[in-house]
Amino acid sequence: MTGRHVSTGASTNDNRAVEMRGWRWVVDGNDYEVYRNICFDHKFPINDGEGLMHEDHVNSTVKDSVLTNNRGNAYLSIYQTAGIDGLLVEGNDIRIDRGASGEPAIHVTANRTNNPFPCRNVRIINNTVSGRGILISGSPAENNVVKGNRADGARPQKIKNEANAVVENNEGFEVDNTPWMSPEERRKARQRAQQQKK
Repeated sequence: MTGRHVSTGASTNDNRAVEMRGWRWVVDGNDYEVYRNICFDHKFPINDGEGLMHEDHVNSTVKDSVLTNNRGNAYLSIYQTAGIDGLLVEGNDIRIDRGASGEPAIHVTANRTNNPFPCRNVRIINNTVSGRGILISGSPAENNVVKGNRADGARPQKIKNEANAVVENNEGFEVDNTPWMSPEERRKARQRAQQQKK
């Protein structure tokens, strides 16, 4: 054993500004800069460099938690949890760095890779984002709101509403209300679309 590991594309050093766990946490008023690492072969960035993140591991559900007034260059993410009940995301200014990964600037998902989980009582309000928009996802879903957010940049950004949220009074966004689908459902939907083109 050398104690060394040569990084490749799937490697990650969990390079994050703040990582949250458990219930009823508050992350308020932080300024952060975080950047992706580069692979040993120098060909592309590694899958890391997140900003504020609550990821699906042990204690992966979110309950009555708060992300407010944070400013940073990497995404704010509640990532593929086993359920959300109570989350306030308000007054954040998230401006995605060009080298960041392809995730939305605000990413709130209660769906793991293959299964939906409940997404309830989420408020994503009065945030400013640049880069890749906002995603909210979960099922069953109720009492979710995406309101008063502003997209900063020349191109319209997307609000992907996969959690039956009330989406109103947002500036500079296109809204996509397509419900969440598992990878298998997406594959079948693509096949149906291709058959209809023939």
